[in-house]
Amino acid sequence: MDIEYGLQNSYSTPVNRGLKFGNILLSNNHQLAQFDVESRFHILSINMFPSLLQTFDKQEIGYSYQNENAFLSSIEKLKDITLSLIAEDNSPFVVRLKSVQYTSQLPNGQYQLLFRQKIHNAAFIFGNTIFESYSVGFNKDKQQVLIAERSQQISSQI
Repeated sequence: MDIEYGLQNSYSTPVNRGLKFGNILLSNNHQLAQFDVESRFHILSINMFPSLLQTFDKQEIGYSYQNENAFLSSIEKLKDITLSLIAEDNSPFVVRLKSVQYTSQLPNGQYQLLFRQKIHNAAFIFGNTIFESYSVGFNKDKQQVLIAERSQQISSQI
């Protein structure tokens, strides 16, 4: 996968298909997927974030929104979020985020949605929680992103 260095500590690769919440297409506008190794938050475009919240409304997933953060009382109804990347041989490589990778349980029992919105960005930015399920390597010399799904055994040891 090709790397483009645009943001500090961020690497990117082309996207093959749109971002989905379960089987619901949220966006087909993403051209790149980026990886931010320093932040646990995943970043959606300013148009995509409201689309995710509207999908929550349609699916009757209760949430509150305060100070640019979304909070949920339960993650029971949440679905996997998927994004298809383009591999070196031009085949699709689907990255799947489970709800535990895009939420964080707070001391009060609520869950914080680990998504933020960004203006003017055609990229989906994965936060560092992706490393819980995927091994991701960055080869600057070859300009490649190397990504592989971790086995369940490895994930549970970390």
